[in-house]
Amino acid sequence: MINAIMFDLGEVFFIIDNKKLDDELIKKTGVSIKPTVGKHFQFYVDFVEGKISIEEYFDDLRKAVNSNVPIDTLRKVYSDAYIKYSLIDKGMVELAKNLKKNYMLFCVTNTNLLHKNINQERGLFDVFERVFSSTESKRLKNALWFKEILNELNLSGSECIFIDDLNENIFQAREAGINSIQFTDRESLIKDLAEYDVIIK
Repeated sequence: MINAIMFDLGEVFFIIDNKKLDDELIKKTGVSIKPTVGKHFQFYVDFVEGKISIEEYFDDLRKAVNSNVPIDTLRKVYSDAYIKYSLIDKGMVELAKNLKKNYMLFCVTNTNLLHKNINQERGLFDVFERVFSSTESKRLKNALWFKEILNELNLSGSECIFIDDLNENIFQAREAGINSIQFTDRESLIKDLAEYDVIIK
């Protein structure tokens, strides 16, 4: 019997256009969030794992392109662009509210502190009983972290469903014994939840 549902946040409750965010940051500050090669700077991973502060992250971004733009300016432009280009799926929020009538809802997310603060301020965490974030737990999603979350909540994996858009995170949750659904869109998710006899009303 399912008693709890765990959600990822990004690309599930909101979709972010990182290219537009980066284009705006470059246009207004001359600084890019992406290295010339690869998806992320290593220090961004450190940021998500809570190993460096918000100020240290933006200072590292400046150093990466030899910029002397003020950190406060860089942070504000980035924050404004993040809010502008990460669009909340109101339908997913409504679905979560309906699920909350019958199930405990939790958020398990790989996120940095700045994103976490913004999403908390705009109410995305209101529907969850607890939020487990990589930046506070000092780790990215892995089977051990999922097992620790289950122990902390006094739940078994068979009582839970984890929903995430990334296959590698689904794999880690399943390794911890948690029923898991790879998210593609809201309509497909509703059908997948029905296979677990999840009540949505």
